[in-house]
Amino acid sequence: MKKKQKFVKDIVMEYQKKMRLQQYDIRVIMMEENVEEEYAMTINSDIVYLRVYLYIYPVALESTEAEIRSYVKHELTHVIIEPLVSKLADNTTPNESKQFTKDMENAVEHISRLIC
Repeated sequence: MKKKQKFVKDIVMEYQKKMRLQQYDIRVIMMEENVEEEYAMTINSDIVYLRVYLYIYPVALESTEAEIRSYVKHELTHVIIEPLVSKLADNTTPNESKQFTKDMENAVEHISRLIC
């Protein structure tokens, strides 16, 4: 299991460089339990202090290399678009919020698939 954790961290460092996110302190946190929705990874970014917390759930460690790369690219794409998203999210009504979140996730996924 430790070997797989190091492998995931190495992929994160690889994409941190490829996506030009070196100014961020990216902390990879291995979670002990999966969340109900079965997310493989989640992210929490602080764009003011340039900190990123990438949470890796056990289900991610059961994934293929291609899947792990896809998850990492998706989560790190959130960091890139966060400044725009946070400004837009502040101007949505509660009714618009659910659709906004769905649209944002679709955009993140689309952008992340463009990254080699």
